Amino acid sequence: TIAELTNCLVPIDQATEDSKEVVLGDVEEEPLEVNYDSVELTYLYQAIQDKAFMAAIDFLEDTTKAAEVRDECRTWVTRYEENEPNKIRWSQLPLHTALFFKAPTRVIELLVQKYPKAVRCTNDQQMLPLHLAFRYGASDATFYLLLKEFPDAMKAADHKGRLPLDHSKDAETSKKGEVIAIYMEAAKQEVLEMKQSEQMQELQSLIEEKDSKIALLEEQKTNLKDEAEKRKVEIENLKKEFESLKAKETPRVTKSITKPSLKTTPKPKSKRGLFGKK
Repeated sequence: TIAELTNCLVPIDQATEDSKEVVLGDVEEEPLEVNYDSVELTYLYQAIQDKAFMAAIDFLEDTTKAAEVRDECRTWVTRYEENEPNKIRWSQLPLHTALFFKAPTRVIELLVQKYPKAVRCTNDQQMLPLHLAFRYGASDATFYLLLKEFPDAMKAADHKGRLPLDHSKDAETSKKGEVIAIYMEAAKQEVLEMKQSEQMQELQSLIEEKDSKIALLEEQKTNLKDEAEKRKVEIENLKKEFESLKAKETPRVTKSITKPSLKTTPKPKSKRGLFGKK
């Protein structure tokens, strides 16, 4: 069954990963499948295979069958080996089939419109619709439709590790592939140059920011130096003013204090009486 296929559906946000399981992305419904060799083959697939492209367009544009149209657009058609009923020979969606049979752009447009997720789905060979577009020489309009819906498909590899562009080498559109390859290389170089330019601008901005900080520090240094000189002059003036005031100051007069003499008055000698006795 379709659920047993490896890499049946490519994850919407992991298109280039080598997933080994069925991933439905954001599709709520279970995948639909019919056996190619059964009587259940869908009308849409049969019309595309028979190259009855106008019939396919009429069916896809029928608004009264919107649900049926969508279901057939998302129905996988699988063929099994005759001698091994459980072994898959190939399996694909109507979009893969339309690219294989080189359907008109209108068919591709309607298929993408009715079931956009098909652009992100690989067939049994792990090929996205874009791989087949390069391999079978799709029109420019078809490339536009596929790449607009899923640009990351350019980076997705098939079961042999080939990118979509690699399939253009052996196709009728090999020159177109070369042109796209040249354009992609030029675009890659342009992106690289843009990144280098952005890095240079960031570096220049950093240098300017550093220069601005250095200039500010130099200005602060000059201001501090001027302030120091100013303070130095002020100190010198204060010193001079102090010296001037000191010189004008009147000296104090000190009076000498005479200490009293400590000489003792001699005692008067005792006088004897005139008669020698007292």
